[in-house]
Amino acid sequence: MYMDITTPANRQASYALGYLGHNLGFAVGPLIGSFLFHAAPGWLFWGNALAQILAMILVVTLVPESKPSKEHLEESKVTASTEKAVEGSTLSALRARPLLIAFVAIGILTGFVYAQHRFSLPIQLAGLFGADSGAKLYGSIMTFNAVLVILFSAPLIAFLKRFAPVTNVALAAALYALGFGLCAFIRSPLLFFLSTLLWTTGEIIEATNSQVYVSNHTPMSHRGRFAAILPIIGGSGWALSSPIGGRLLEWGGSRLLWISTAIAALLACGLLILLGKKEPSGKNETAAE
Repeated sequence: MYMDITTPANRQASYALGYLGHNLGFAVGPLIGSFLFHAAPGWLFWGNALAQILAMILVVTLVPESKPSKEHLEESKVTASTEKAVEGSTLSALRARPLLIAFVAIGILTGFVYAQHRFSLPIQLAGLFGADSGAKLYGSIMTFNAVLVILFSAPLIAFLKRFAPVTNVALAAALYALGFGLCAFIRSPLLFFLSTLLWTTGEIIEATNSQVYVSNHTPMSHRGRFAAILPIIGGSGWALSSPIGGRLLEWGGSRLLWISTAIAALLACGLLILLGKKEPSGKNETAAE
């Protein structure tokens, strides 16, 4: 639906607005959760269920349909836009977009890296500061993460909108390398907040640019199908993060895990820079792929 109701000119700002709304809730969720973790763990699940039911009611009652009309699809076929409607199967449409496939594949690496903040980071904090103090520190860090998103999203978008989305995602990967790599060497709560500042900046940049790149390279006739399939491919990095991260922690502790994570992020950064050199136009707003 975001793809349907936005254009290449306003997508960064539009995706950022949705991202900001998400994080307004995320700013208080982990903080509440960290205190419920021991006091009333059942309400972690009841609270989630009630919030999702409310969200469903709001979508059903307030959000209109956005699917492009047949006339709009036909009109788009005579343009040079990478979003023009195409005939054929999902597989054939994907095959015709090798740059998009490459971008999503690189997203496996960034997904693996970013997901460690939900798996390896709380394990490390519990090991350093104890289960109860570690959980509270992790909740505070996640709240800090959300507050940073709320404060920094607008200025970062304003500054980076002059650059191509793929270039911005490469910068995000570099910040992941710095932020998560720092966790290999720090033991102070204050320095964990500094690490969070770095990788959260990367999170903001990636979240407000990766979907823009995908949207700009998705044919409007296949938006629903691409939106269903591409996250499965890119999301495999999240699926692999826990088993691989767990093995690395088992073999060499948190230092091996975070150094490996930083290397993966730097590899993603390099591949994204190479991908950007293959792009036919600066921001991929209208050029055919």
